Amino acid sequence: MLESLEAAGIARGATTILIATGMHRPNLGDELARLVGRDIMERYRIENHFCQDPTSYRRIDVIDGAPIEVNRHYLDAELRILTGLIEPHFYAGFSGGARPSCRASRASRP
Repeated sequence: MLESLEAAGIARGATTILIATGMHRPNLGDELARLVGRDIMERYRIENHFCQDPTSYRRIDVIDGAPIEVNRHYLDAELRILTGLIEPHFYAGFSGGARPSCRASRASRP
């Protein structure tokens, strides 16, 4: 996908990959390299959504008293391409995306 964007004239430096972590912690270092690949990590700007940092999102509405807040990198982008999945989640309602660190921790449990 990134090669197609560049072939269409979108400069590599104009592309930001936003890791939509939801309420999970950011993916950093070797974990991020495993998630996106070291080559992509070194060639593209990557931002992690971090819900505990209120400067990383903006309120766009309030519904029934609940604030609706969206990541500012997403809101400020001229072009948005979303990949991944959304699936029912037993506790949260819905969930999405792969979390290699979660899979690894589950696999290491006895």
